[in-house]
Amino acid sequence: MGWIEKCAFIAAARVARSNNLLTACMDEIQFKAPTKIGDTVFLEAEVTASYGGSSLEVMVSIWGETTPVPGAPMFHCGDAFATIVSLNGEGRPVKELPVEVRAETEEERGRSRKAEERREQRLALRKVLLDHSNRRPSLDMVESI
Repeated sequence: MGWIEKCAFIAAARVARSNNLLTACMDEIQFKAPTKIGDTVFLEAEVTASYGGSSLEVMVSIWGETTPVPGAPMFHCGDAFATIVSLNGEGRPVKELPVEVRAETEEERGRSRKAEERREQRLALRKVLLDHSNRRPSLDMVESI
């Protein structure tokens, strides 16, 4: 997971043109295939969306290659989605990123739509959690005030 976050930071830093970044959340990590000891792991990242002028969603794809088998095909191990925030010198989110993130191909537009769906789900979950933050469940799961 550390490698995934570092890879997301590299992609976000190139778009934000800054190394002053913060991981806001790691939405999903979907593992589809395992790697084994001795396999080579490749990570690739793509910024899929920008939000509010300071946040970027980065999709990190994980690929594996069985080594030392000559000619072994690479296999897709999984994907992860991270939201990275670009900060100013005072530690606050920047007002505007220096580069606009635009989906140009149909595949990029699809990823952008999915990114927006994930964002809406995160915001809805955050609202639910904040609405219930003044309640504390008891040990027997009966809510108390």
